[in-house]
Amino acid sequence: MRPMRPIRLVLSGLVVWAGLACAAFAQNGEAQRLDGARAALERIERALERKELSDAALQALRADAEPVAEEIEDILRALEPRREAARLRLEQLGKPEAAKSDAGKTEPGKTEPGKTETGKPAP
Repeated sequence: MRPMRPIRLVLSGLVVWAGLACAAFAQNGEAQRLDGARAALERIERALERKELSDAALQALRADAEPVAEEIEDILRALEPRREAARLRLEQLGKPEAAKSDAGKTEPGKTEPGKTETGKPAP
């Protein structure tokens, strides 16, 4: 009987989310906290891979996972203002100039319908 399968998915999702948050936003303190949380979740996940786990062992693993999930949520809440500031700054900057200048161009060797290669209307 494997009633803990959804927890495995949640734990895997938290590990991925923690890794992404760490790579994208975390400074030294948050990175260390996320590394600790990742290590704890990986330990729990390895334990869940064992075939024969008693109900007591499963409950203990669940109890171990709850504070880790809370820690990750705390880290993400702490990082939210920085993420939002970065998002707002990107909006202020707009698209890169290369993307803006390329927006109206066609690919080399191709012409717009009804125009010659020089850009003049076709006769």
